Amino acid sequence: MHSRGTGEERFRRPLAVGLVGVHREHRSLGIAQHRDPDRREVDGRRDSEGLRFLYRGRDGAEGRREVEPHSLVNLGRRWYLLAWDRGRRDWRTFRVDRLAGPAATGARFAAREPRAKDATAYVSESISAAPNRYEARVTVHAPAETVRGRIPVTWGSVEPIDSERCEYRTGDDDLDWLALRVAMLDADFDVHEPPELLDRLRALAGRVARAVDVE
Repeated sequence: MHSRGTGEERFRRPLAVGLVGVHREHRSLGIAQHRDPDRREVDGRRDSEGLRFLYRGRDGAEGRREVEPHSLVNLGRRWYLLAWDRGRRDWRTFRVDRLAGPAATGARFAAREPRAKDATAYVSESISAAPNRYEARVTVHAPAETVRGRIPVTWGSVEPIDSERCEYRTGDDDLDWLALRVAMLDADFDVHEPPELLDRLRALAGRVARAVDVE
């Protein structure tokens, strides 16, 4: 897993002038905060340089990709690259932690505009539509509005059950991260599915108990 700075630098260094924007999401509220890159990048975005890299897909298969990079978007703990994929002739969203060996291609291009003007919204919708390896359904013993205020909007959906409980649905490919996401709700909860999440939470609870059970 890469830090925010590492993720951004891996693209900014090879491209120099390639990105139209860098977008960050507020960790607690899920609010996208956009800033343009420096003036050199903004002035050069109409004559930008392509990028090639090795990309590992959701199924673990690796392949070479050649793209026209548009924006870096940070959602929660991950960075994503929004780019026009030259091989597939369409917009694609790439997870930075699945990318290796980015290098400039030397080919210049005039920047395209994605179908959605807001890069953060485009990436958020893209990753929400993709299936997750694990899908969790949890009853949280706290009001829905309280829970919604504790998580980014990209972390799942919250629906009220009654005035004191709500149902939280969330998914991820990383079971450890899914367990931490649920544990960070700061409320009692009941896990209905998947069973693997219960096993991971038991392991996490045991680890925490051993850490605090010291004299």
